[in-house]
Amino acid sequence: MLKKCLLGLFVVLLCAGFAFADQTESPPNGDSSNANGPIAFNEKLTGGLPWSYPSDPNPDVDYWRFSGTNAIQYTFTGVAKNTMLNSLYIGLDIENSVGSILKSETASVPNQTVTLNWTCGSTGTYYLVVWEATGYQNGTAYYEVTCTQGSGVEDWSLY
Repeated sequence: MLKKCLLGLFVVLLCAGFAFADQTESPPNGDSSNANGPIAFNEKLTGGLPWSYPSDPNPDVDYWRFSGTNAIQYTFTGVAKNTMLNSLYIGLDIENSVGSILKSETASVPNQTVTLNWTCGSTGTYYLVVWEATGYQNGTAYYEVTCTQGSGVEDWSLY
């Protein structure tokens, strides 16, 4: 009996370790075909966005892939972590599989936390895009994004 309990506890801890592991970006991940992930919710994503000139038509962005479930709310909370830059704005987008932006949030104050809440409209593959909203800082913008998954929206019309 004790062996079964210990084995069960080990399996639970092992599974929890895989489900809640943090991830660090791995370039190239500047488009959906090279997206990092999948995101395991209740984890932290970290990465860096190299500085680019304001006139650069293709500034660096980081794509993270996740599976969205219909009627589930997802929350992404991002913050710039580079203390050398004193006026960094971070942006977060949710894109669908054809590249349409479904939701976007940008910090309104430098180095402020930005939160993007999004309720999935249909089950499928989606992308979290992290980008430096200012685009003119001299240095790499490091970031952390926490990812959580809420419960479904109850449909009261079924009652």
